[in-house]
Amino acid sequence: RREGKFDAIILARAGIERLGLSGKISFCFDPKQFIPAPAQGALAVQTRTSDVATGELIVAIDDEKTRTITFAERQVLSTMQCGCHAPAGAFAQIFGNEIQIHAFISDLEGKNFISRHITGSAADADKLAEKIANELLNAGGRKILQSL
Repeated sequence: RREGKFDAIILARAGIERLGLSGKISFCFDPKQFIPAPAQGALAVQTRTSDVATGELIVAIDDEKTRTITFAERQVLSTMQCGCHAPAGAFAQIFGNEIQIHAFISDLEGKNFISRHITGSAADADKLAEKIANELLNAGGRKILQSL
């Protein structure tokens, strides 16, 4: 229902689609331009190490690409040693055997915004994530984190 209380609102596309309201979406941000927090939309399943039967069951739902992407995105923030409240994000995609990682860090006002992207072998996702994180830190990200 439109009551004119908002000029615009940003919501998660997945939630709007689940509600059957896809037709109401007027614009979708490109995640390479509007970089989300790491691992958005990823589902994690945790089991006890000793529970072999459940471990064997969840192998069927494991997706190697998603695991690699999620790990790389989380590795960026881990390397920068910033938590989920820091104005930072990472978005990765795999094309064939290559992974593309886009990441940013910003001050709280968004005035000092630093972004980088890197492409390389998906097999080296962890090293690429560390590299891009260090590039962000060295480009002023370290100073931003110290000011938070």
